[in-house]
Amino acid sequence: MATTWWEAIQAGIVYGFPNFCIFIGGKTLTLGLPYATSFVIITLIWGRKKLAQQPVPAFFFIACLFAFLLFAGGGLYWGGFPQFSDVGLTWVVHTAF
Repeated sequence: MATTWWEAIQAGIVYGFPNFCIFIGGKTLTLGLPYATSFVIITLIWGRKKLAQQPVPAFFFIACLFAFLLFAGGGLYWGGFPQFSDVGLTWVVHTAF
């Protein structure tokens, strides 16, 4: 079955954002960041050519890539990984959960 990329991208973003919020909000960044990073790296090294034929791994790849980009962007912007309420982003907590 071929991957429908627009569906995989939409679903990956919808799944990746709460995934990011759960790891930040639950103070389990030490689990979430290595998971997202390793999944993206392993997929790029060994599974990149198969993503066009396998929609489920493509979905998880996009979700982990989006979460990783949020981790990287948030870490660079805030200089670390504070709780959302510590930086005035309480709406994120109510949106994601």
